Amino acid sequence: MLHDVSTGLIYTWRRKLREANAEPMPEALPEPGFAEAMMAEDEGTARTGVHPTMVVDLARGKRVSIFAAASPGQVTAALKALR
Repeated sequence: MLHDVSTGLIYTWRRKLREANAEPMPEALPEPGFAEAMMAEDEGTARTGVHPTMVVDLARGKRVSIFAAASPGQVTAALKALR
């Protein structure tokens, strides 16, 4: 103990601070599912790397855009971090 503060008390304060600042969970999140994939034939109008190749919509209105220039390792790391 340092200054009469136990280690357990520090962890309790830390947990309470995280809980106080946490975003409220919505009542009902939609069940995960599969989305329909569509292919566009007109590739001449969009330049590669300017528009995202894939857009992933997440809970709470967040979105991740993946561009064609991204390596498979970058995409894998980004999606794993979102778990």
